[in-house]
Amino acid sequence: MKLHVRPSRPVSIVALFVSGFLILFGLGFLLLVGQVLDKVEAPALVRAGFYLFMLVWIGAAIAMAVYHVRNVRQGKGGELLEIGGDTGDVTDGIPQGPMQRLRTLDRLKQDGLISEEEFRRKRGEIMAERW
Repeated sequence: MKLHVRPSRPVSIVALFVSGFLILFGLGFLLLVGQVLDKVEAPALVRAGFYLFMLVWIGAAIAMAVYHVRNVRQGKGGELLEIGGDTGDVTDGIPQGPMQRLRTLDRLKQDGLISEEEFRRKRGEIMAERW
């Protein structure tokens, strides 16, 4: 079973504001501390480390913003998390595996709710699936 979990639209909207703040904070910090490092003539290794750190900081904040912009455009839910994917048959909100589905199918046949032909066809479909 493969599940895809993504934040809902409201969560992504909040994350957009947070990532926007992180970008602005990073740019301001870069300018302010960059000027101080230049004035005090900090060693090249210190300056290089600082600029590399700020590049990663701002890059991560931009990547986070891009992800959440795409999620807001595609989003539709109001839940905290939206889980989607192929979970097979679901009964009462509980995913069923092939063994349970075969038992349910057998019960339907025994109760006379499906014919022998329908039973064989559906059993063949279940057996053909990847377990």
